[in-house]
Amino acid sequence: MKIALFGASGQMGKVLTELLLELHPKWEILPVTKGESVEDLSAADGALDFSKAEALPEVLSYCICHEIPLVMGTTGQNEEEHLAIMEASKKIPLFYSGNFSVGVYVMGILLEKAAELLGKDADVELVESHHRKKMDAPSGTARMLLQSIETGRGASPLIYGRSGSSPRKSGEIGVHALRGGTIVGEHEVMFALESEVLTIKHHGESRKLFAKGAVQALEFMLNRSPGYYTMEDLMKGRVR
Repeated sequence: MKIALFGASGQMGKVLTELLLELHPKWEILPVTKGESVEDLSAADGALDFSKAEALPEVLSYCICHEIPLVMGTTGQNEEEHLAIMEASKKIPLFYSGNFSVGVYVMGILLEKAAELLGKDADVELVESHHRKKMDAPSGTARMLLQSIETGRGASPLIYGRSGSSPRKSGEIGVHALRGGTIVGEHEVMFALESEVLTIKHHGESRKLFAKGAVQALEFMLNRSPGYYTMEDLMKGRVR
């Protein structure tokens, strides 16, 4: 079994390499690092992408050319790039997630239910924290969690940060991104009501937890039919 690993030299790529060798010592890893072309890369049986958003065309082209499943953990794509991902999923099995943590998946379910029950009577603020080298803000995980909240209570205006005179307007959601040190990932959502506050929080202690989820997703995707897959497909039957 050969696995192409896009972003192999990055922080997640290194953790994934170590975990793949531990869990599947007979698998061959085909590392692809920044600036390398895939033209000379041999055919793989599956691919993991934890590179940069700008590498998307090459990643999709390689996987479509070799008709192999792709597990994507790269975030920060724009609308056009997301459309390209959806188009690619018509040709290959494609698994996309901004976060491969079981805890974050459960957090999304809890947020959707809390948002549904509390409605727009609750003032919602989301704060996410990551290491100083994190490229995109807000994080892909934060965007996923915001989608869960909006699924529960409907679309809401998003306010990115606050400064000066900025009193809260009814129904809006505040979004705040913090960057510093070596924080792996922390997401906290506050539902503030009259005289009480509900807080739902997830704290990631190691990148290995995300790598483990990505490897499980890859195992799940082998021999799948073309289509767009998410953590819900992977977790079906385990959580709900």
